[in-house]
Amino acid sequence: MSVKHGLDALIFLKSSLFWSQFDDFKNYLDLMESFVNAELLRMQREYDKFYDDYKDNSDKIPEIEFERYISDYIDRFHVTSDKFSYILRKSAFISIYAFFEAELLRIVKNIERIESFNIEDSHKLSNKLNKGMQDYHLFIEKHLHISIDYNRKEYFAFNVLRNHFVHNELNEIKEPIKLEPLLNQHIKLNTNYDIKNKEFVILNIDKTLNYRFLEFVESYFEKLIYKIESSNRSNVNLNAIYL
Repeated sequence: MSVKHGLDALIFLKSSLFWSQFDDFKNYLDLMESFVNAELLRMQREYDKFYDDYKDNSDKIPEIEFERYISDYIDRFHVTSDKFSYILRKSAFISIYAFFEAELLRIVKNIERIESFNIEDSHKLSNKLNKGMQDYHLFIEKHLHISIDYNRKEYFAFNVLRNHFVHNELNEIKEPIKLEPLLNQHIKLNTNYDIKNKEFVILNIDKTLNYRFLEFVESYFEKLIYKIESSNRSNVNLNAIYL
């Protein structure tokens, strides 16, 4: 098989259909954040109107009614700004992770299909339970004879965060040091901490987290394509990534 013929197999990974998925995620994140911001702005305007009415009619509006409104407003504002945004951002993060994992698995399955005579059944990831993203990554590197240069600390931080959200969210994070690449700017824990010794819970997800993760995934696939295209080794079966 010629290198050129093999490069033709990159057609899906290099297609507008594949990369349009990143645009879809970006547009969704923009829409999601604008929804939260719009709702907070609507609530702020509602509060301003109520407060102006109260100032003009303080003799007609009982103070207890004003205090009740303020208490209710604070609760609703907190739910929207903190809880709703947390749920939306967490769900978006999990969706991006699932997309990343599914595309790697698609490549793995095609490698197994094309190289079926060279890969023992016991070594096929599709026959194994509890496989994950890192398994797919290592499998691709091994069977395409390439090495993908990516930020491993950042990847493992995303992986720890995903596993926490999906499997263990009701419990504390026992090893927050693994999240260090994302702390402070993208996620916030419950207090100032000694990162080596204590257990913590996530209080807040900043809107920048999902944009950063999406950029990471996009960069990963760009590097994957570059590594395959730039390889001249005859034992690299480029058809294996035809999706």
